[in-house]
Amino acid sequence: MYAIVTGGTRSLGFCVAEEFAKDGYTHIIITYNSNTERAEKSKKALEENYGISVFLVKGDLAQPEAVDAIFDCVEKNFGNKLNALVSNAGVVVGVTSTPESEAAKKAAESYHKTIGSGEFDDFSAFDYLHDMYPKCFIRLVEKAIKIMEDNKGYIVAVTAPGTKVTETPSSLPFAVPCLAKGGVELLVR
Repeated sequence: MYAIVTGGTRSLGFCVAEEFAKDGYTHIIITYNSNTERAEKSKKALEENYGISVFLVKGDLAQPEAVDAIFDCVEKNFGNKLNALVSNAGVVVGVTSTPESEAAKKAAESYHKTIGSGEFDDFSAFDYLHDMYPKCFIRLVEKAIKIMEDNKGYIVAVTAPGTKVTETPSSLPFAVPCLAKGGVELLVR
């Protein structure tokens, strides 16, 4: 069985990949943005502990090319078959991973500007996070549903704290990522 777990090299994403391995998935793609050392350790742990094949795809999921690279890997290594997609990747721009694309760098520089401050005038983080969350999820789903075996499969989206409806402008800087993650939550309801 074949799976993709975005952001699968650590934390919840790694736990999901590990559960897939325990449940009989034999081929898993895990994606990461910038920490190659951590990705290699995760790959090694999954392969050694469960005897599965793990494929790493590096890329900034806010960029369409990163999603293309994932599905190039699916075609090359899974025979263009897929059973599960878990959209788990998340980012605090410039904190949880190194910003490598120009869009990520601009977002990291503007990330702490807050809506409702009277000085919010830079939409770099807003645009980047919408590319990262709802647009990426749509790109992933549109490619995945075409190759789910027997037109069956599992698609799961994960978002983290900060998307709670109790967040208010006073709890910034959560507002900008909250808007983007909320878009994903609406897409899966």
